[in-house]
Amino acid sequence: MKANELKINNWINYNSCNFKINSIIHPEPFIGENYSHKWLIALDNNCLTVTLDKIKPIPLTEEWLIKLGFNQNKKNNGTFNKDLFKFHTQRPNHKNKGFILCTEIYWCQKRVIVSGGVKYLHQLQNLYFALTQKELTFKN
Repeated sequence: MKANELKINNWINYNSCNFKINSIIHPEPFIGENYSHKWLIALDNNCLTVTLDKIKPIPLTEEWLIKLGFNQNKKNNGTFNKDLFKFHTQRPNHKNKGFILCTEIYWCQKRVIVSGGVKYLHQLQNLYFALTQKELTFKN
C-alpha cells in the first residue's frame, strides 16, 4: 500500500486484525532506526502505531458492503446501491473466499470510470467520500 492511497477513517488490516486509521504521520528522522524516515499509521484510537509497510488492504466482500449500509438489488444479486451510488460486482478468481470486484460504478446515474475497478475496502471508502463528501459508516 502507498501512503497516498490512505486517509483517516480508512479500514486496513494489521497482524490479521482489522483497524480504523486514526492518523497518518509523515516520515521524520525519528530517534530509533525502526521508525526513521517511515510513514507511521496510528490505529485503535491511537493506542497502536505501525509502519506503512506492515499494513495490508482489506479485500471487499459482500459482508463488508452490507455492514456499510449498501443494499443488494433483489433482481440482480451482483448490484449494490446506497443513496445515489450504485455499482455491479463480479467474483474474480482469487484465493480469498468471498472477494469481489466493483465494476460499472455509477453516481447520480452517470458512469464513473475507475481503472482496474475497486478491489479493496479503503478504495471504496475513498471513492464514496470523493463523490458524496460523506464517510461510509457502519449500519446500526
